[in-house]
Amino acid sequence: MLAALGSPGGSAILAYNAKALVGLLAWHLPLQQAIELPNLIARGKDFGGETAKFPPRVLEGLAERGIEVKQGRGEESGLHGVVLRESGRLEGAADPRREGVWRQP
Repeated sequence: MLAALGSPGGSAILAYNAKALVGLLAWHLPLQQAIELPNLIARGKDFGGETAKFPPRVLEGLAERGIEVKQGRGEESGLHGVVLRESGRLEGAADPRREGVWRQP
């Protein structure tokens, strides 16, 4: 598999890309689903993200570890990417949080 991902987002770019790569490579999600995973951005001791998109148990588990996720500062990713699968199939995706689209060639 070959893949290329990118996103606007300033200091959050690495978190957006890392989230999608975990979904794609570790969890074997289709690229679109990996990009659509909720964002969680850590800046020092502050954690912000799409709290409404996380299962309550995830937020509870983070809280048990002293991590309070505050709404905001994570909703604006604009991830986009393309994957060339071993089968030769090209798979692209665009983040629905922004205006990007993927059209199969």
